[in-house]
Amino acid sequence: MKFSIGTKITGGFLLVILLMGGLAYYAVSAGEQQLQDSIGQDSKTLVEVLLKRINRRIFSFVNEFKLHTSHYQLMLDTLAESNAEFERFENIEDSIGQRDLEWTAAREVTPFMKAIIDNRLSTQLRKEFFDFSEQIYTYPVFSDIIVTNRYGANIAQTGRTSDYRQDDEEWWKTARDQGSSISNVEYDENSSTFGVSFALRVNDPNGNFQGVLKVIFSLQDIIARQVKLTENKFKTTEIMLFTDDGKLIYRFAHPFRFLEDQSGEEFFKYIQGDSGYFIARASGRQKLYAFSRSGEGGPFRLQWCLMVSHDLKEIMAPASFLTQRLLIAAVLFMGLGIVIALLTAHSITRPLVELIRETEIIGRGDLDYTVALTSYDEIGDLAAAFNQMTVSLRRTTASRNELEREIAERLQAEARLAEKNKELEQIVYITSHDLRSPLVNVQGFSRELEQSLADLTAVLKDARLAAEHQEILSRCLDKDIPESLRYIRTGITKMDTLLAGLLKFSRLGRAISEVKEIDMNALLAEVAVSFEYQIKETGARLEISDLPPCMGDAARINQVFANLIDNSLKYCDQNRPEWIKITGQKEGDWYVYRVEDNGIGVAPGHQDKVFELFYRLDPSRTKGDGLGLSIVRKIMEMHRGTVTMVSELGQGCKITLRFPG
Repeated sequence: MKFSIGTKITGGFLLVILLMGGLAYYAVSAGEQQLQDSIGQDSKTLVEVLLKRINRRIFSFVNEFKLHTSHYQLMLDTLAESNAEFERFENIEDSIGQRDLEWTAAREVTPFMKAIIDNRLSTQLRKEFFDFSEQIYTYPVFSDIIVTNRYGANIAQTGRTSDYRQDDEEWWKTARDQGSSISNVEYDENSSTFGVSFALRVNDPNGNFQGVLKVIFSLQDIIARQVKLTENKFKTTEIMLFTDDGKLIYRFAHPFRFLEDQSGEEFFKYIQGDSGYFIARASGRQKLYAFSRSGEGGPFRLQWCLMVSHDLKEIMAPASFLTQRLLIAAVLFMGLGIVIALLTAHSITRPLVELIRETEIIGRGDLDYTVALTSYDEIGDLAAAFNQMTVSLRRTTASRNELEREIAERLQAEARLAEKNKELEQIVYITSHDLRSPLVNVQGFSRELEQSLADLTAVLKDARLAAEHQEILSRCLDKDIPESLRYIRTGITKMDTLLAGLLKFSRLGRAISEVKEIDMNALLAEVAVSFEYQIKETGARLEISDLPPCMGDAARINQVFANLIDNSLKYCDQNRPEWIKITGQKEGDWYVYRVEDNGIGVAPGHQDKVFELFYRLDPSRTKGDGLGLSIVRKIMEMHRGTVTMVSELGQGCKITLRFPG
């Protein structure tokens, strides 16, 4: 499908506008999410701080109560008198049980109850805690106080209780055994009060158990006072306090039923962990909730969960307003963009149409035609470039035949060079092969000459010759001729080594037989097996890491690593244990392998020469033909790879092989 430049320009403008609109929409969406997260974090911080304040307030009252009652002599005296009185009973359990039955059966306050409620200790407790706390805090803190003797019987109380005996209550047992106890939010049947109860074991100065003191804090007033101190940013903000199992304790500014079960509500299932925030639906509206569970408070833990919620629509109102404004702006910009795009497209396409018409004339072969378009912009530059192109085309057309001729001559020269190289390889191969035949004959005849010399020497020993002749023959037979034969043999051996090397090297000049993916781990394992005897004999340690595969001729690459390992074994340092390490990795488009040893190393002046034909680093040290590294370089060139050496004398040697990927 073909689109005009005007269409493309208009489409480009629209695309840019759409991208900007999309970016703006993304920014608004991200801003909405960030706003939700920010309000969620602020709300989470709010409930955490508020819950800590409530907890601290309750435990401050607990500590204050403990402090005021720790040396309460009137209570100690009253407890001592009561315990002494009960000890005179014949059967304490029956006596307490009988009084408890009468107590619980009474519908009105009996004289016995009134005596306990109005005794000196009860009056003092009401005066010191109830009246004093309302003067200090302006709201009731304590709703009821009970004092029992060591047998669990009430001996003082600020109001009527449902039971006379308390030793069957869990709070009493816990306070007696552990020193104190605090309850979660509950309804106290004895005092008919909702709140948090705190019980404290009372001991005499010698630490002996005398009784239990219990106080009930009025929870609703404490919580309401702390919540009122909190600033609410939204009209729909709602604050609720639950027990951990979902019983409603408090609900700010809304009517509620105490300990109403909320665990079945949708939002309750999202309360996970110690604190957090989430979005859930309630009463047909989306709300943002933040919660915090009560942490440790001294030796106690109040199992509460405080939650604050806001109507999502209210908190997201600024973002919604921004989205509406953005939508209006996007529509206006799109309309304006279309008008600008159409005008711009027309200003560009009109001269382009004229340029196309004139270039079609040039395209039909009229290289003498000149584009007559005048425009002071890139289109004018393009017209000028077309005129310059026609001039260049006229010149190029004239020299094209000459260029084609030069290319053909170069291709022919390259073909002739390739043929000469092939002939040279063949000559080297034939020469090195054919020269070995006469060399073998010379070597054989030299051995026969040596044998004949030995025979002649034996015959002359028995011959009777003059002393002068005997001396001359002995010098020739015992020194001159054997020395000459030794030189002949040495020369033959060296010539044979050179010819064998040339023959071996010439065979490398042929093309690689087969290129395939090589498992280098398997290949190096095979090479290592072939050197087991030499490695054991020298005491060297060969380490081969996990190697990546590469593409190549397996037989030739086997020869490369065999030559390198052989060199490392030959030129090891006798003064230290030898090691040879082979590593490999993929580096970009290359497979790189490194063979490193701690041998005698190579001086910087010899590092380039070691890759030359027949070059030997130390002929007196080891045997060889000086072809090992030359063959390595030749095989790497055949694979279009490279081989480099890094070494220091006495510090070992590192050879790097790079194969193309």
